[in-house]
Amino acid sequence: MKTLSGVVLASLFLIGCGGGGGGSTESNGGSGSGNLSGLPDPGGTSSADYDPRQLRAQATFSNNTVSGSSIVFSLSYEKDATRLMSVDVLDEIEVLVDGTSIALSNIYGSLYSYEMPEYASSYEVIWKRDGEVIASTSFDGEPSQIPLTTTYDGSGTWFNWTELSNTTYRFVIPALSCRDQLGNDEYFTHWENEDLSKNVVTGGSYYVPLSIFNDFTEAELRANYETCYTTLDIVGEHHDINIQDSGYQMRGIAMGAGVSMYTIF
Repeated sequence: MKTLSGVVLASLFLIGCGGGGGGSTESNGGSGSGNLSGLPDPGGTSSADYDPRQLRAQATFSNNTVSGSSIVFSLSYEKDATRLMSVDVLDEIEVLVDGTSIALSNIYGSLYSYEMPEYASSYEVIWKRDGEVIASTSFDGEPSQIPLTTTYDGSGTWFNWTELSNTTYRFVIPALSCRDQLGNDEYFTHWENEDLSKNVVTGGSYYVPLSIFNDFTEAELRANYETCYTTLDIVGEHHDINIQDSGYQMRGIAMGAGVSMYTIF
């Protein structure tokens, strides 16, 4: 089974902060007060318990150096973007690539993933309730992966990539993973900004010093662990892919992603 790695995290992040996408010619609208249904909150996380007017859909089209190309679909409550729904009974997700339906590949919690074939020209995601189309979005191209190269200087790791035009690089998350002599794993991560919407990096490189993880040095790591490696997740939001959202109940997002690992010892 493929893992979506940082793509799942990025998708959740973009749901929560309202970040997004490419050159949509329709207004996303969001879930502002002007678009709220005014209906009582039924609670729970089954889509069947909600009137479709209470739900918001998101389709995140990503292309990752680890997991390849996929579209991840989610439904959330209009007043709480982090309350994700299981798509149940009444609701149907249809993903079309060049007009051909694509089968569901994996489910990660309440995120529904569809692996994309290569060399297609059109991608469409449709959300239906009882056979009736509620909302849809389409993409006229596939986002690009972000290949990363690494260089270690004894104190930290440089991660480098080639910047593309019309792309915002963010959601940069460095991490350190170590295993001790008893086989126990420890994992350390670092968030540059608590407000992840500000987590934007330019220049095509990012330095991850060991000191950001508990002020470690390589000597200290070698004294306490058998092996250690650093990783970096990065997402690039594409603004040159034309995204056609049907209205405020659906948001399409196109993003490339890269994941790289460097073994220190």
